[in-house]
Amino acid sequence: MKLNRLSLNVVGLNRIGLNQIGSPSRGSSSGTDRPYIDPEVLASLKAVCICYGKSNDDPDRAVVKNLVDPDNPFVISNAAFKLNSGFGKYGMDFLEWKANSGMNFTSTKLTSTKPNLPGGWLTFRNVSGLISETKVKVSGAPKEFVFIGNNNGADDKFSVTINNGVYTIPEFTLSSASGFYINNNSGDWSNLVIEQIPSFEGAFVTDGIDDLIKSTKSATEMLDGSNEVTVVSMIHQIKTNDDTTRNNWFFTPVSYLENRVVKDKIGKTGIYGYTSTNVTNAQISDITPILGDKNDYTLYSKIEDGDRDYFTVEGFQNQGIWYVSSIAWYWTIIANKVLTTDQINQVIAYFNLDRTLKPDILCNTIKQGITNENHAEFGDKLIDYSGNGRDIQLNNIAWDGDSGIGKYNYPNWKVNVTRGNKYGRIVYYDSINGTYSADFKGVTELYKSYGLSVEIRVNRANTVDFHSIKEDGIYTVATPDDTTSIDIRFGGENVYNASCDITITQIPSHAGALCLDGVNDFGKVTGMPIYKDYTIVVDYERISGIEQAWAEALISKSPNANNGAFILMETNGMAKHSYSFGAYTTFNKDDSTRTLLYQSKYKCGDVGLNAGTGVDGDTLWLGTYRDNYNSFFNGAIYSLMSFPYSMSEFLIERQLKKHKLGTL
Repeated sequence: MKLNRLSLNVVGLNRIGLNQIGSPSRGSSSGTDRPYIDPEVLASLKAVCICYGKSNDDPDRAVVKNLVDPDNPFVISNAAFKLNSGFGKYGMDFLEWKANSGMNFTSTKLTSTKPNLPGGWLTFRNVSGLISETKVKVSGAPKEFVFIGNNNGADDKFSVTINNGVYTIPEFTLSSASGFYINNNSGDWSNLVIEQIPSFEGAFVTDGIDDLIKSTKSATEMLDGSNEVTVVSMIHQIKTNDDTTRNNWFFTPVSYLENRVVKDKIGKTGIYGYTSTNVTNAQISDITPILGDKNDYTLYSKIEDGDRDYFTVEGFQNQGIWYVSSIAWYWTIIANKVLTTDQINQVIAYFNLDRTLKPDILCNTIKQGITNENHAEFGDKLIDYSGNGRDIQLNNIAWDGDSGIGKYNYPNWKVNVTRGNKYGRIVYYDSINGTYSADFKGVTELYKSYGLSVEIRVNRANTVDFHSIKEDGIYTVATPDDTTSIDIRFGGENVYNASCDITITQIPSHAGALCLDGVNDFGKVTGMPIYKDYTIVVDYERISGIEQAWAEALISKSPNANNGAFILMETNGMAKHSYSFGAYTTFNKDDSTRTLLYQSKYKCGDVGLNAGTGVDGDTLWLGTYRDNYNSFFNGAIYSLMSFPYSMSEFLIERQLKKHKLGTL
């Protein structure tokens, strides 16, 4: 029986009720005004152009407004405004598919028009071609249906079973009729909606052929007499050609500045740019890394003859469109002065430019309200609040003592009600495991009515420590090394005549946290993204393990040795190790008290990391390295979240604040 809460309702010591409680959920809310920005910084801004909120159906879809200069919007040319050339990037254009007579459809949404659909194909396509990976959100389905894909031939079929929720249809080469199909059409289908989720919400995606994003005003006009400039953009690199350029500043008469993306560095997002103290002479300097892999981007500048005078997000226009590739562009800021890192951060915060940053997984034990009593209601899982459905399955948790929610130093209380001359024993412990702390209620009334007190007796080798309690409250009792047992009893002259109602609630250390015992407790989730870059943030405390050699890892995404994006805080005596893509770094970092720690590709907090070339997997382990490993973490975990890019501490702090997870 789990007995971390004890309720004693006594009439002549005849009745005792016992049960355990965990920690209640708690939360907080806060509101803030718009972040501060230096007036001089705001005045220097010549462009703040943001794609967020734009769609392919907007009447002004080719124009991205400039929030600081309405006369200088960025203009999109040659875009199809669908699929991989438009806002968001969609895997399918439903307007190119054939639809069931009971469906309405747009380029990205299918909607039922009647309750009794005829069954069979809801929508299908039989024109061969590549179908990109597509994520769909389904609602209003009365039962399961499927997506059937005929890939590269009639014998290579696959199906995705679909109900209400979010589903991913993998990329495939369509060879014959494929689409959404109802096997059993009974039920009311009138509320069915199938809507595509864009791959890059809040971004404009270029096709890498001739899509161009260009400023309205010339570079000369934006400088407004200055010879300084700062350019920063947020861009995801989908595909590259051999020659790809970003943030192209072409300035009449003789200079240009640009970022270049290292060849084959695709599938990664960055906030990057440059500054110049002397545009005329093509002077260029890097900005401090804000988001992304710092080794993916280089600077280039040149003085040469020419009359180009404009800014483009990528490529340039000169008797055609040159040096373009497929990107997802989120925003650009341009200032006619050199901005410091702090000033760039002010701009990001003021215009909320990081609003599209979202964790791949987000777990918070306090928000979840999981306890040692209700854990089964959650399927013994840590719930993922990112919206991606990546709940962490917990294994071997005892839900008591050192293994569960909160660490109880005295689990499994032993009830031994005995009668003495002047006392009644309530409970005793014959296994000593640290400080005892509990909340006593009903004691005040007991003492007031009968003159009886509750007594905690710490039995030691040669003496007994008495702790008398006469009023309600929280009491903590230390247990010296020679303690042999503990009794909790109440008594006095009127013990046999007393009628009382006492509740003793043991207070755990690490309240609300998931506590792993270091024996065999662990968590696991599959279906994580395959990382090329990352940041992971954990709120935790190590309980023990520093005396062990090669003791355990806090969190791992390492499917086998020398591979995986990360392993956090492996111990070897007092030293710690962290792995980044298979390469490890040794350092001293005390995590025996609660700490919020972040690790990215090249940093673990304030420690620089070596980064290797290991290949990542799709599984994350909590409290161990990987499957079938016999080493486990002993500690408490309150929250964790991960992202697919390296992030500055400024951006991490904003995410922590957004999700109410504390501060670094």
